Amino acid sequence: MTHASTIAHVHGRSGTLVVSAQTPYDRQMLREHLERLAGRDGALTLEMDGTRWSIARRTARGALCTMCAICPGQLSCRRPGETDSRCLDCVFCPAGRQAAEHIHE
Repeated sequence: MTHASTIAHVHGRSGTLVVSAQTPYDRQMLREHLERLAGRDGALTLEMDGTRWSIARRTARGALCTMCAICPGQLSCRRPGETDSRCLDCVFCPAGRQAAEHIHE
């Protein structure tokens, strides 16, 4: 994993947050920040590992992550122009991001 892939840029109405996403602790802290910011700002944009994600509070009950088929929790993650919703675990996982790339090639 390169240094550039371990940095997350979160953009919202209240500004931009740049944090490390290298360790499991970093990703847990990022998850907490995303949940808090999405509650306050509504829609967010997450840029990490060369991929841009639209993050929003999940509104549809029973909707499952299209990568792992697990309920995505409080937040729904989509790449711009797509309707597939993913959970944060799949967004944070390099294998999940690579699988998403292959699905849409």
